[in-house]
Amino acid sequence: MAHNATVSALATQVYVPPASGIPNAVLFNNGRNTLYLGGSAVTASTGLPLGPNQSINMARFFTGIWAVCGNGTLGTATTLSSDAASGTNSTFMVSTAGFGTASTLQLGAGNNAETVSIATITGTAVTFTANTLFGHLSGEAVSLVSSPLGSTLYINRGTE
Repeated sequence: MAHNATVSALATQVYVPPASGIPNAVLFNNGRNTLYLGGSAVTASTGLPLGPNQSINMARFFTGIWAVCGNGTLGTATTLSSDAASGTNSTFMVSTAGFGTASTLQLGAGNNAETVSIATITGTAVTFTANTLFGHLSGEAVSLVSSPLGSTLYINRGTE
């Protein structure tokens, strides 16, 4: 039985072995980002990499397989390295590692928190797709809410 699975920065189960027979599966990364395969706690640091247009034959594999996309890690956090005035569409962050174009960020916390979408990243400079509603001070928290940097995995599951 073949199917496609969308894989994001969160571990997603992509293969469940059949209840009977000798299982085998061919996994093909037909997306544009590297995927990492492993158990339910797989991360980009711990998983087996599967690059775009690569496949792997998982013959006689009796356990489930999870996958995670290596680009964009939900929960990635940093802080602002400069003030961002209310109504501005750009700022600087201490680090932009783990963030990508079109990712949704939360700036600040509490009543001053807001979400913004990234238009461009140049070094640690970030431009948003719209102006901020609130002012944010250097040192305020920035965290990744969602990342569009996913990929698609084609799974062809069967038995011998």
